[in-house]
Amino acid sequence: MKDIELQISQFIDQELSDTEQRELFTVLSEDEKARRVLSDFMQIKKNTSDHYSNITTNLSQVQIPQPQIKNLQESSSKYRTMFYFSLAASIVLALLLVWSQSDRNKTENLYSALYTKYIGLQKQYSLFSQAKREDVLQNEKQFQISSRQSITRNKSSESEKAKFPIASLSTGRKSERLNKLLDDMLTAKITKDDFLTPQMIGN
Repeated sequence: MKDIELQISQFIDQELSDTEQRELFTVLSEDEKARRVLSDFMQIKKNTSDHYSNITTNLSQVQIPQPQIKNLQESSSKYRTMFYFSLAASIVLALLLVWSQSDRNKTENLYSALYTKYIGLQKQYSLFSQAKREDVLQNEKQFQISSRQSITRNKSSESEKAKFPIASLSTGRKSERLNKLLDDMLTAKITKDDFLTPQMIGN
C-alpha cells in the first residue's frame, strides 16, 4: 500500500511517466482503497493550495481560520464530490486504456488477415502467369508445326506441278497450250510412208 501511496503522491505532483500513469489507473480501477487515498491526497493538496493562496505577504498578520460547523459540512461535501470525481475519472481512464488495447489487437488481427490474403493472391498470380507462359509456348509450338506442314505441302504441290506442267498452268495458259498442240498436229507433214505402211499391212 505504501508503494501505491507513493505513486499517487508522485501522480499528484506530476512526476510519473505515461506508462506509470497507465499502471496507476489500472490499479485505481480495481482497488477502492487506492481510490480513497487518491481522493484524500487530492483534497489535501487542494486545501493546502487554498490555504497558501490566502496567506498574505505579511506573515505577522496571518490569521489562522477557526473551524466552524458550516465549514466542516462544506468540506465533507467537497470531499465526497472530489471522491466521486476521482472515481469516475479513474474508471473512464481504465476503460480508455482497455479500449485502446482492444483496438490494437483488432488492428493486428486485421493486418494479419490482410497479409495472408495478399500472400494467397500473390500465389494465384504466380500460378496464372506460369499457366499463361505455358499456353504461349504451346501455341508457338503448334504454329511452328503448322508452318512446317504448310511448307511441306507447298513443296509437294510444286513437285506435282513440275511433273504435270499443263495441269499447273492457269486456265488461259492451258487453252493456249492445247491450241498450239492442235495446230502442230494439223500442220504436220504427210509423207509417202504414211500411205505405204497401211497398204503393206493390208496386203
